[in-house]
Amino acid sequence: MNVKKLGFCIVFGVLMIMTACGTGDQKTENGNGTEKIETPANQPETPETDTPIEDSQNPPKVNDEQSESTAFRNISVSGENGEYVVNGEARVFEAVFFYSVEEGHEYLIEETKVTADEGAPAWSPFELKISIPEDQLPINGTLTLELYEKSAKDGSVINETFVKLEEFGF
Repeated sequence: MNVKKLGFCIVFGVLMIMTACGTGDQKTENGNGTEKIETPANQPETPETDTPIEDSQNPPKVNDEQSESTAFRNISVSGENGEYVVNGEARVFEAVFFYSVEEGHEYLIEETKVTADEGAPAWSPFELKISIPEDQLPINGTLTLELYEKSAKDGSVINETFVKLEEFGF
């Protein structure tokens, strides 16, 4: 019994040492006599360009984060104070998708059905003209557009994409 525990402790200790030794930067020769420092796979590389990092307080008005969505892309928003135009492309089943607008606590525009010019697999451009009365705009809050499809199987919401229309009071 003690031999098993001792063996386990030795194996565990060796694994811990090997793991600890393998987590730092690795230096390698790159053929011309200089060393290159390789970043481990679990750490992000630092960009070597002078590209500015976007200010999280002032994100761009174009929502190109559709890598997560297979249904919506190239979404842009223009307008303010309750009057918005949203342009983008949709690749949706039978050319149908839905949208709603909420401000965090309530829906200001309930589910609205949209029919695109073409259905999947084509990307079809769309334009939404959204108008919210001034007396319904939040004093402090964010108006968010929710774009989505409904499953042909069970009618559940799929391929949701959220787009910020405007922030108030911040």
